[in-house]
Amino acid sequence: MADEFPTLEVAQAVSVLWLGMRAFLFYRGALQLPADVEHIGQTLGVKRRLRRDRKAWLEPLARTAVALVQGDLTPLAARQLLGERAHRIARRLRQAAARDLIVSAVLIGALVYAGLSRLEVGPPFFALGALAALLAAAAVPARLSLARRLPDAAGQLATAALARREQRPASSARAPGCEACGQTSLVVLTTDAELGPRLLGLGVRELRVCPQCGHVSGAATPPQHPPT
Repeated sequence: MADEFPTLEVAQAVSVLWLGMRAFLFYRGALQLPADVEHIGQTLGVKRRLRRDRKAWLEPLARTAVALVQGDLTPLAARQLLGERAHRIARRLRQAAARDLIVSAVLIGALVYAGLSRLEVGPPFFALGALAALLAAAAVPARLSLARRLPDAAGQLATAALARREQRPASSARAPGCEACGQTSLVVLTTDAELGPRLLGLGVRELRVCPQCGHVSGAATPPQHPPT
């Protein structure tokens, strides 16, 4: 007896649900980008992670902005790093948009082939396939919108981070502990003998090393002479 279970239609229905949810999340992300950037700017310097409903692609920009506030990066280096990361994320979004268009074209081609070959499929197969192709292409404008606006968002984060950095009291000390693992006992090198001529030549005036995870942080001033 022939298997009459509509396997293709069920698979298409699941794909339509997934593609629809994905398109919704991308459009919501595009709409919420200004609010997300504002939220990050308001919480810079505070131990926090992006809310779970926020977009993971903003986390690298947020980490760089926090490093700028804490003094781990100079303003010029932070702006350059923010711009590079924003352009890298934007490039991945554009590449994903191109893949969405290819997937949509492949789905349409499969539907045309099924119709011309008179495959034993019913109207639901063609309806669900057309809807899947439409939803695959629907995420493209949202991806491109995010890719276009991310560099401006990086600039806004840099401006907010610099403003927050200027508001920090000059005498405020960094909270003790490793930023990576939370270890409270760090190896701190501050004297000329501990730092050595090489680090001193690079402008390093304090070096903190975590004995647990190996994370290194510190403070530096622009060197008076280029290192030899």
